[in-house]
Amino acid sequence: LTGISALICQEDGLWNGTAPVCLPADCEPPASPDHGSVTFTDTALGSLVQYNCDEGYELEGQTIRQCISGRQWSDSPPHCRAVSCGDPGPIANGSILGNSFTYLSVIHYECHAGFLLQGSNNSICLSDGQWDSEKPWCEPVSCGSPVIPGDVIVEGVEYAFNKQV
Repeated sequence: LTGISALICQEDGLWNGTAPVCLPADCEPPASPDHGSVTFTDTALGSLVQYNCDEGYELEGQTIRQCISGRQWSDSPPHCRAVSCGDPGPIANGSILGNSFTYLSVIHYECHAGFLLQGSNNSICLSDGQWDSEKPWCEPVSCGSPVIPGDVIVEGVEYAFNKQV
């Protein structure tokens, strides 16, 4: 109700104002969450809005809210959080560089001295919560068989980093 709620008939035979008007009890249009959107066709009492998140993000909170009495939306507004791929864990004889494991984060792998990386040296967190490549591993550097004169007997058959013959 907008305007004066009661009119008085004055001595000149006129009313002291104009009749009040009923306005629709609309809610304010809701804001879109960061990395998401809100869809609605109306903001009148009883109308519904629906929230969605962009690729690589998950909705936390209610997907649908309703315009209720008091010109407000039901529930708290939801928000979109980045999908997590989780910590892939350490690699033997190497390390992981990077401490963010959410959508579009990149981690780098490297091996300790004396070891060679087998596989991809980096991985990206994808929108489905998976890393884009298999976890690599570190293999010891191989020196190959040493050149040995024919009259020498060799003890040991491993020719890799830190091995002795």
